Amino acid sequence: MHENAVGYALYALDASELAEFEDHLVTCQFCQREVAEFSRTAARLSLLTQATPPPRLRSKVLAYIRELPQLPAQHPAERFGPPTTPNGHAPTDSEYRPVAPRRAMPGTWIPDELDSPPVDEVQLRRQRRRRRLLTGLVAALLVLTVGSGGVIYTLVQQHQTEVADRKADVAQKTYEEQLLRAEDVRVVVAPTLQGGGRCTFIVSRKLNRALYLGTNMPDPGHGLHYQLWTVTGTKSESDPKLDNPVPSVRPWRQYFRGDVANADFLAVSIESDGSTPDVPTPGKVVVLASIT
Repeated sequence: MHENAVGYALYALDASELAEFEDHLVTCQFCQREVAEFSRTAARLSLLTQATPPPRLRSKVLAYIRELPQLPAQHPAERFGPPTTPNGHAPTDSEYRPVAPRRAMPGTWIPDELDSPPVDEVQLRRQRRRRRLLTGLVAALLVLTVGSGGVIYTLVQQHQTEVADRKADVAQKTYEEQLLRAEDVRVVVAPTLQGGGRCTFIVSRKLNRALYLGTNMPDPGHGLHYQLWTVTGTKSESDPKLDNPVPSVRPWRQYFRGDVANADFLAVSIESDGSTPDVPTPGKVVVLASIT
């Protein structure tokens, strides 16, 4: 079990191995130290600047694998006994529990039934030995690849970030498409502001959703930002509720998070950074658009 520490640190365990090792990791200080050290080493690989590996390296590695002798046949008495729990007794059915893969290899799974048919222990040991060898070779080649400019660790992190960004982008587009296709969707364009800015609101009261779009909005000034409000009542007797601040990034766009369905107006004001006023600053409301 200790030998799986490097595979765990390099995300090289399948789902069943991962679940078994994580149960073991909770009680094994040795493996905890090993995983921490291997993880730190892997994180530093992208900083290496080693020379490009020689062309003969690949042929040497493959030749070594071909010449690796197989394990001799094992006497039945030397085969592994039944697995035991940390306190030394054979585990019962109640002590087994399914564990969802946290960092398992893609395409692997944990079987629903934990009982398995008898296996050839010699063959199993050979497979484990090959896996350990290949894991070590992968780690060695990883060092050489990163040192020669591959920067695998950085690329993996970048790929994960790109995947998350793509998912967020798809979710955002789906959210916006639902608004644009709503049966009661309205587009409310406010009068042009002083300085040429234009505020547009896309509103669906049934979806309780509204999108603010600012076009050519003037810079609110140093230490200031645009702030959204939902307003109920009339212009003379209004009850404004603080909503989202507008990101200070052009083009300005932001969804309302307040009670759009029951609002009578949507408003935009200019407020000081870091402030959370109960009502808009007097004289700083730049837009008050009716959505009723």
